Amino acid sequence: MTIGVVSITLIQLTVAISAILLGNRAGLMTGFVWGLLSFIRSWTSPSSPLEVLMFHNPFIAILPRVLVGLLAGIAYNMVSKRKNDILAASVSGLVASVTNTVLVLGLSAFFFIGLHTTMGTVSGTNGFGSY
Repeated sequence: MTIGVVSITLIQLTVAISAILLGNRAGLMTGFVWGLLSFIRSWTSPSSPLEVLMFHNPFIAILPRVLVGLLAGIAYNMVSKRKNDILAASVSGLVASVTNTVLVLGLSAFFFIGLHTTMGTVSGTNGFGSY
C-alpha cells in the first residue's frame, strides 16, 4: 500500500511465517526472494521516488529481508522451547517487523548521509560539525 511517498509493506510478516512454518533456512530463502523482487521492482515499476532512492541499493533491498527470515526463525525457536507457540509466533512477528524497519531505515541513513554531505556545500569530513 502506498500513502504519498511512503510504501507500507507486509513482506516481513510473510518471511516470518515461512521461517516459523518451514524453518530458518526457508525463512532466509524467502527473505532473499522478497528482497530480490523489491530490488527488481525498484528498477522496473517503482511506486514512489523514495522507493527508487532506497531500493536501488541491493544492501537496502535484500539484506534486511534475508536477516528478517533468519532472526524471526531464531526468535521463534528460542521462545517456543520455553513458552507456547502463540507467544513464540507473536515474538517472531515483532522481531521481523522491528528488524526490517531498523535495517531499512538504518542502512538508508548510512548510505545517504555520505551522499548528502558530498553533494551539498558541506564536505564529507564536516558532515556533522561546523561549516
